[in-house]
Amino acid sequence: LGLERTVVNGSSTAADPDKASFNTAALLFGHFHSVLFSLHLLYEELKLNVLMAESLPLLAVKLQQLARDLRLQEYVMHYWKDFPAVCSIDNNYTQLDCSEVPEMPSTISTSPPSIFNQLYLLLRRCPNIKPYPYMSSMNKKSGEMIQLIGMLCSGQDQVDSLLCPVNVPGSWSDQERTPLGHQNFRPSNINVTQHCVYLMSSLGYTRRDLTVLPAGLALILNDAIHRVREDPPPDWPEAAYRLIARQDLAATPPPPTVGERGSATPPPPAASRNNQDSDDGMDSMDREILKLRFNKDQRVSEVRRLLQSSQPVTIAITQRPEVSDHEFIEEQEKHLYTICTRTMALPIGRGMLTLHTACPVPSEPLAIPRLCLSGRAPPRGTTVDLTHIDVVPNMNLWPLFHNGVAAGLRIAPSATNIDTAWITYNKPKGGPEALPEHAGFLMALGLNGHLNNLAQLNTCDYLARCHEMTSIGILLGISATKRGTMDLATTKMLSLHVESLLPPTSVELDIAQNVQVAALLSIGLVYQGTAHRHMTEILLSEMGRPPGPEMENSVDRESYALAAGLGLGMVVLGRGADISSLCDIGIADTLHYYMVGGHKRPLTGSQKDKYKSPSYQIREGDCVNIAVTSPGATLALGMMYFNTGNRAVANWMNAPDTQYMLDFVCPDALLLRMVARGLVMWQDIRPSTAWVESHVPAAIRPYCLVKPHPGMLPDNVDLETMNQAYCNILAGACMA
Repeated sequence: LGLERTVVNGSSTAADPDKASFNTAALLFGHFHSVLFSLHLLYEELKLNVLMAESLPLLAVKLQQLARDLRLQEYVMHYWKDFPAVCSIDNNYTQLDCSEVPEMPSTISTSPPSIFNQLYLLLRRCPNIKPYPYMSSMNKKSGEMIQLIGMLCSGQDQVDSLLCPVNVPGSWSDQERTPLGHQNFRPSNINVTQHCVYLMSSLGYTRRDLTVLPAGLALILNDAIHRVREDPPPDWPEAAYRLIARQDLAATPPPPTVGERGSATPPPPAASRNNQDSDDGMDSMDREILKLRFNKDQRVSEVRRLLQSSQPVTIAITQRPEVSDHEFIEEQEKHLYTICTRTMALPIGRGMLTLHTACPVPSEPLAIPRLCLSGRAPPRGTTVDLTHIDVVPNMNLWPLFHNGVAAGLRIAPSATNIDTAWITYNKPKGGPEALPEHAGFLMALGLNGHLNNLAQLNTCDYLARCHEMTSIGILLGISATKRGTMDLATTKMLSLHVESLLPPTSVELDIAQNVQVAALLSIGLVYQGTAHRHMTEILLSEMGRPPGPEMENSVDRESYALAAGLGLGMVVLGRGADISSLCDIGIADTLHYYMVGGHKRPLTGSQKDKYKSPSYQIREGDCVNIAVTSPGATLALGMMYFNTGNRAVANWMNAPDTQYMLDFVCPDALLLRMVARGLVMWQDIRPSTAWVESHVPAAIRPYCLVKPHPGMLPDNVDLETMNQAYCNILAGACMA
């Protein structure tokens, strides 16, 4: 070109005019536009390789100056939009006079081609898309990506029209051919997605090549590979099977060679992440995809900051002059205790955020983030813990269990190598304080279906340790894995933990109350939707189990009845209209009786002899204790008639329309009734304010959330009852 050496600053200032000039008599000066256009295509080509991201600003600065010399304003703006920090839109400085600018060839576009904009138009399926310039020596990958994405988006094989082969003036090459021009014939026995994946393999693409593509582009191609992976054609070459990770279908797959296309080292994991990010349990999320999904703000980083529980919290309170050091320490710990209530709830949100985002390495245990309940007081960073105030004993027991569940839910159901050896390898090596987290981890494995791979011997070993939370995690996890199968081995295991499922002559076992509660719910999972007669009768009778003379039958009755109700609801889930074989049991009538109360019915079966003696601790009288039975019965009715639209059952759940009737119903019972009503009338749920408020009886609306004035309200109106009912009704409707 005859362009002398120039010095380009890193800032947005242009080059010094005294240090650069053009030789207009140079041989290539007449092809100035062609050189710029070729380099621009190369510039767009480099955008498809994340490893070349650092080189793009340097090339953009040079190309912008050339475009400024040629008076190509759109090119100048294009580079400035890409890198405004290093490129300038100042057009005052050029190295050529207007009379010296060569004539622009007709084959070169006056508007700069943009590979990302071209792919965006293809994804939007816009009509009449202008073909993208293609030069095999400059932007081969751009042409391949445009044709592959065009094929996936349009569903058509003929994608040659998406490219415009360019032969610049003075070129000695023959007419350019598109990348797929000689192999776009698709056999009739494969679909377009399969043909696209086959073309990727024939072009030499490997999984390593996909790692250096931009995240959005790699996502589309990986999705196509995933859809083809389950049922690929049987006559593909080994390279195609390796691309879809189905080496099992290749007879003798060769080992990967170093000279494979695109064998450059993929971008390493973000080593710059600090320890705080790496041990918070959320490092398995795909940040590049999330940046594309939420590209206008920092909501993902903010959510991650809010949900991290592995670092001490900041106790930012100031000591007042009249407060002694000892009292100030107690104030700090009381403030920390308040924050701990929030910290102990964070694993629930973290489990939802990181659900199915990780595939663990078989040689490494799954890292469970620490649940830190301590704090630090600025400015010296003094550690604050809960040693000088009274706290609830073992208050972090269930939060640790939930922390283990959240960590286990990160594992994707499709993850491989989750076998007995790996599960037992994750057993905690520390003291008993790590057992609740491991118990939650076992439950999460069951929710993801991985406890199927746990050997029965190891299952018995876990249960034989008699650790309460481990037993709960194993029972619920295995039952979730065997959901709806009526598996005999699982039923036998659960029968050992439910007394009513054992023969009358069996040896009495010392089973913890919480384990029995988990076993009842597990029965509902194993027999979900089966309407099994024997299990239905057992769970129905256990829901109304009276307090017996033994101590264990008189504690935690509410949780036991609720678990029995939920288990029963799972067994008859959605079967309320077609369980004629259970009509003689009268399930709906009994559940309504447990929900609204009434005089106690005579005991039958095995309960008649067992509970003939009254309880030595609880005196309930002659009526059913609905404080114990109502929550489980209400939810069981809703689950039994789920999505049936049964108006009669739905009317049972309506809120009372007078204050006199409201006095007989607990406010929290109204919340559960609204949830159950929503389950029954599932198709009638509407996400609107009018639908939510339609559940509030008209008789109590005038007295809800109003400021009372003397003489305004009748003497018999209890505002507290009205407002508690109103809030619980709205909460239940919103939950539904």
